[in-house]
Amino acid sequence: MRNLFSSKKENNIPTFSPYNISILPNFQLSGLQNKLSDFLKETSKKEYQVIVDKGTLSVKTEITIDTKKNKKSYTQYAIAQKANMLTVIANKTLINLDAQEEINTPIDLFTKKNTLVAYILTHVNELFEDGFWKTHQQLKMEYITSISPIEKNYILAKLQKQEVCLVCLGITNLKSDLFEINKKNNYYFVLTSERNLIFGTDNKSFLLENITGHTLNINEKVGKDTITSDRLSFDTELFNDSLFADLKEILNQSSTHRIEYYTDILFEKYNEKEAHLQHLEKLYQYQTSKEDRFKRNLKAQLVYQFEKKQCNEQLVVKPSFLDLLYSETDFGNTLFHVLNDWNIHPKEQITFLELLIKDVDNFKLKNLDVFYDAAIAGIITQKKPPKNTQEYRIKHLQYLKETKQYEKAIPFYEFVLENLEDDSILELISDTETNVLDGQDCHPLRIQLLEDLSEIKTSLQLSNSEELLELARLQPLVLDRLTQLVASGIFVDKVNDILSLFMEESFSSTPVNKTATDTQKQYSKKELFELVVPDCFKDAKSFLDSFTNMIAQVNPPDYKEVTTYSEKLSASNFPEAQQILEELMYQLQLDKMECYIGNGNFSKEVIGIEGSPNFLILGKDHLLKNNAYYFTPNELKFNLTLELTHILFEHTRITSKDIWRGAKSKGMDLAGVLLIALPMVSTLGNFAGKFINITQYTKIFSSVDQVTNVVDKGQTALEYGEKITDKFTNNKKESELLATSRLMEISADRIGLLLTNDLRSCVSVLLKTSDDFAKSQEKINTKGLLEYLGQKNKKGEFIHQELIIRIKTLCSFHLRESEKI
Repeated sequence: MRNLFSSKKENNIPTFSPYNISILPNFQLSGLQNKLSDFLKETSKKEYQVIVDKGTLSVKTEITIDTKKNKKSYTQYAIAQKANMLTVIANKTLINLDAQEEINTPIDLFTKKNTLVAYILTHVNELFEDGFWKTHQQLKMEYITSISPIEKNYILAKLQKQEVCLVCLGITNLKSDLFEINKKNNYYFVLTSERNLIFGTDNKSFLLENITGHTLNINEKVGKDTITSDRLSFDTELFNDSLFADLKEILNQSSTHRIEYYTDILFEKYNEKEAHLQHLEKLYQYQTSKEDRFKRNLKAQLVYQFEKKQCNEQLVVKPSFLDLLYSETDFGNTLFHVLNDWNIHPKEQITFLELLIKDVDNFKLKNLDVFYDAAIAGIITQKKPPKNTQEYRIKHLQYLKETKQYEKAIPFYEFVLENLEDDSILELISDTETNVLDGQDCHPLRIQLLEDLSEIKTSLQLSNSEELLELARLQPLVLDRLTQLVASGIFVDKVNDILSLFMEESFSSTPVNKTATDTQKQYSKKELFELVVPDCFKDAKSFLDSFTNMIAQVNPPDYKEVTTYSEKLSASNFPEAQQILEELMYQLQLDKMECYIGNGNFSKEVIGIEGSPNFLILGKDHLLKNNAYYFTPNELKFNLTLELTHILFEHTRITSKDIWRGAKSKGMDLAGVLLIALPMVSTLGNFAGKFINITQYTKIFSSVDQVTNVVDKGQTALEYGEKITDKFTNNKKESELLATSRLMEISADRIGLLLTNDLRSCVSVLLKTSDDFAKSQEKINTKGLLEYLGQKNKKGEFIHQELIIRIKTLCSFHLRESEKI
């Protein structure tokens, strides 16, 4: 359009440099024309005009006509596109319509805020960036400081393809010989996905220097920190030193992982609001390389699962996440590294693990292995691990077994077995309904773990001898356990000793040729204690002293009258018996004591009595060969050993029979007071001059009851656990009585077997000294021992439970490791 007015400029009005805005190569003025038209339509209250003329976008705004003065005014912008740059100049135009004169006054677009130029910059910058910078600032994240749009435009224009600006922080006191430093400029440290940059500006001119090749070190000081390299240094600003400290690990990182590591830093600080999590998700998904893309993908999905760095109570990951779990072999390893990158607490990791494995068959979770292992290790190694640590371990073992990670599983099984809470006290508290013959009395968890480990080793063609032997020791009356040992060639002679007791149709007490024991070998009290006392008492501090002191308070039955009319045992009347007695006293390091031959009510008894001096009563029926109660030499040796052991350990003040005969008549409370304490320092607490209740073992039975579900031992184990719990809840004193009595008998029985090395003779003695031997002898000899022991009353209770338990512990002790497997 032809200009009919003469144009002039005001005198002394300075000219200004064009305002340059960087643009993308594919930028179109026509697109900007449309944007500006929409913008002015929404914001302008006066007339405006937007046209493109000869490659220049001309914009007139605030068009005003003063009819009284016959003048017209407007602001005119000339926007030209040259290569990758927009050049903007602006004038304030005043036209005198009467004089046909036009006055143009240049506008300084650098010093005064201009809404149109600001809009152009915002539009151009949005075309440049991927949205991260804008979102970063909208969410008020601290790592990008506030800079002017034109400064932002310059930085964005200098980014390389797919390069993202992550950090822009103000710096001070910049020194370098790499480039010229203008003290009037403001300087910033810029960290992108690819490079480290120094940006300088006075809002008109700009500097952007690449310092990526220079290793940066942070020197922490009070107030501002100093960042140095070989050829430059600068200080942080007063309040952003902590931000640089956060970035310490990625300042010199390669570009491959920068976005990921930077987003990890953001997740540490901004993990609560949904808008933050959405921003983090996009950053993780921004793939600059194929390397570790899988890991970043997992992080993108998990930001919502670990909002506030706490595991959501439900799975909120996408179905594709679970698809990866089932298909990607490196899933567990990657997940492990993700949660460790985020410093997720072990408690939250184990919660997530439980969500992943809930209602899912283990075989589908094989790819989870590394994370599964690490999550379990993380939770159980805490300073204060949770109470259900054992359950986690057991689930882990099940997982390893079902996913057939057999070689890895073996050390885990061995560790769990080695560190299981000592539950050997179960042998001492079985009630009459518990089927000891089938192995229901002991360790359902330990049994299951040993069976699993044995199976695993077999599948790997490794020796399972240790597991088979331990199972047989725990359940020596379960004949299948014994036959497996024979088939494997383990302790064959000893195993056959046990099998012969139960597999013969009739039980015979006929002596079997056994290797004679060394009658010259002596045993100390301490040595015997270590050999024969059940494991649950092994770590008891000062057990023997406490044991002795407690029992000393009890008044023993008075047997002295018997000595006034009884014949003494001697080399003259029963030389073989006298020799056996002398050898035993020597072996047990006991002072010599008299033995009186019992008649009448004492003709079938063998009793050790503590006193001054100690003495024995040996029933005459046991010495006469034509008597049903006759003891063979080894049987006599075993029985005398029992009584001498009671004297050695000072049991005789409250022997088993005396307790059961008199305790209830004296009243349970009194009986409880008479019982010895069980000072279990390592498992029950410190012994402090008072009786420690055995019922504190209920924690063991509670855990046994819980793990039955885990090990899937079945209804038998569950019912057994319930029996134990009920027993301790309702029959506290009786449980104490039962455990104490059995401890005494088991200890003595084991010493008897140790000194005779004749299991059959030991069992024969237990039968002959039982209350119903006279009427049961024929059945034992004709029907066999197993049928006799299996008898129950009308209530379904085992009639001979005490006998079963003593035979079981003898058989278990017989399989002790006195020879190599």
